Amino acid sequence: DIPDDFEPDPLGTRAEVIARIRTHRPEFAPDADGFALVETEHGSIEIDIGAADHVQSVMLSARGGSDVVPVVSAIVGAFGGRALDPSSETGLFDETAAARSFATWKGYRDTAFTEPASRPRPWWRRLLGG
Repeated sequence: DIPDDFEPDPLGTRAEVIARIRTHRPEFAPDADGFALVETEHGSIEIDIGAADHVQSVMLSARGGSDVVPVVSAIVGAFGGRALDPSSETGLFDETAAARSFATWKGYRDTAFTEPASRPRPWWRRLLGG
């Protein structure tokens, strides 16, 4: 329950926020608008700190493998706060729950895109040699 008139304190100056993120991802180099893409071995994280001198929030958008979860957790922890996570049951980011959620999604994805052995391949796949 956040009051309508709530105004969060800034996370810090632009330089302070960049330094905190770089303690976990030294390659973080935001452009003038505050955006950077950080690559992991199996995924990527879009990080947006905005263009203001005093940063109000950090947006993290993770894609790819499970190796992005601990990186997100480390960055969130660097600010001593909590993060919103629309895919979690509580709406808040939790590293353990995020890893479990990713594993569940990956299991679904891996079965959803495989063809059952009992079903013949479509004619066009046989024609194309696939």
